[in-house]
Amino acid sequence: LASLDAYDGIVAANRRNYERYRDRLADVPGVKVFHHDGDRPHNFHYVVCEVDPAAAGLTRDELVQTLEAENVLARRYFFPGSHRMEPYRSELSGRLCDLPATELLCDQVMTLPTGTSLSLDDVDRVASVIASAVRHAPRVRAALARE
Repeated sequence: LASLDAYDGIVAANRRNYERYRDRLADVPGVKVFHHDGDRPHNFHYVVCEVDPAAAGLTRDELVQTLEAENVLARRYFFPGSHRMEPYRSELSGRLCDLPATELLCDQVMTLPTGTSLSLDDVDRVASVIASAVRHAPRVRAALARE
């Protein structure tokens, strides 16, 4: 409730950051910022990306590790899948739960930092780290393996 007066400013900052990420990452192979339908209200609270390891040369987890090494807080998103959490895990115990689309999302989706404290320069820096990591994927993967 304390933030309701600032809501419009928060949404504007989140939208600004989302649009900047979308612009800066548009040409990075294997990294796709999820599109928001402009016809529906949205608070842009999360900047969600999908990482295709075949195209990016890095898995989502490797990209998150790389960002963390550069002091960027990115997180796996939709991880683990809800079917792997309680109460579903116990209820499905011993039964096959084949959800390939869910598993794929659990392995490939991450969120990037956003919010009112993030400047456009900060967004540019995060996008630059991602672009550089993808551009140098074999060296990044080798460096991560040595850690």
